[in-house]
Amino acid sequence: MDSPSEQCVFIDGRPINFIVYGSGPKNVLCLSGTLGTWKMDFGPVLHKFDPAIYTVVVWDPPGYGKSRPPRRHYIAQVCRNDAQLALQLMRTPYAVFGWSEGGRTSFHLADMGPDDVICGVEWGGVSGISPQSSRYFKLIQDVNTWPPERRQMYEEIYEASELATIWREQCLFYVNTFEKVPGGSLPCRKILPFIRQPFLIINGMKDRFMAEPSKYIADKIPNARYVTHDEGGHNIHIEQKDWFFEVVFDFFDQVWK
Repeated sequence: MDSPSEQCVFIDGRPINFIVYGSGPKNVLCLSGTLGTWKMDFGPVLHKFDPAIYTVVVWDPPGYGKSRPPRRHYIAQVCRNDAQLALQLMRTPYAVFGWSEGGRTSFHLADMGPDDVICGVEWGGVSGISPQSSRYFKLIQDVNTWPPERRQMYEEIYEASELATIWREQCLFYVNTFEKVPGGSLPCRKILPFIRQPFLIINGMKDRFMAEPSKYIADKIPNARYVTHDEGGHNIHIEQKDWFFEVVFDFFDQVWK
């Protein structure tokens, strides 16, 4: 099996750490979630991509993992800013593969790069903060409430104080979005109707982060397909990886010739 090649480049003065896996003609950009790194979020499933068919790029999002300093700061346009950097990282036509926070980045990429992004897959993300989500983020903003093994996993990447700060700021950003922005809307919501590329929206029905049904997102994107898994959680691409990638590759076969 091919091994991923890890490297770092500077884009607009920011370090961007990423890996390249495979050397096939079809390019895929995988966009990690909150606090995520390529190894944590996609390392367990890279082997699902045939390296003779796909060239897969996975980054540590700006401000996370090895793509720091500076650390992540939460502002309304954070995912749009990520997309602007990703457009400079990827120079050839490609599919976007966005999970959780990276899902929002995938929508901005599709909107900003209509000639570059061929199609997209998104799961575990939201376009707005619901009352349920706001309450949930208030409850989980203290990392000391996490299971010890989960906190330890992240503290191998971040210093304990930095982890606590980044996570708390993200939770408060979502709470403030709900309380201060009409409808709790995040910036990607308004661009969904203007995305023209085919998108596959996958929803794990046991995803506790998904108080906003992903069906809402699928209904707003003109050329979207919506698939669910009754037992899928937030990490459905890892927990149900065989089912997940069967659905993804079937979608690719239909829309990506």
